[in-house]
Amino acid sequence: MNQIESERECSDSCFSGVPCPIDEVKRIKLKIEDKKRQFDRNALNGLIIRADHLFLPNYIEQYIGILEELTYDHKYLAILIVIGGHVGGKEINSKNEDDSHCFLVKSIELITREILVVANMCSLDHLKTLNFSSKLRNAFDNSKTLLF
Repeated sequence: MNQIESERECSDSCFSGVPCPIDEVKRIKLKIEDKKRQFDRNALNGLIIRADHLFLPNYIEQYIGILEELTYDHKYLAILIVIGGHVGGKEINSKNEDDSHCFLVKSIELITREILVVANMCSLDHLKTLNFSSKLRNAFDNSKTLLF
């Protein structure tokens, strides 16, 4: 927990105990595998997963590529949205994007929300996926409140 506290520049005296490492990428992969049975294989699908520990600053860039590859393995999964957040730390608002992903960090009154939108460039309908992804990015980017 000390690593999380130092990387996010926040602390809470109630955190204590033995560290419990969480492999968020593996958890997300298992969640996709579990949910894929529910997807309509003749249509485009979206999946939203909460994963607070995925968004550690020193690791997020390498995770983005891994999550893009996981998404590309399922052509009927058009959009993967991973959300997370924490309380405290410095207020930041940033955006990192390219054609296949958008990573937003928004701080609103000491509550920081992180959102990763991964568009599947190998989906059944590439143009619809890009259009939907663009609309989601704009909605998240222009929002004044993010509750989840």
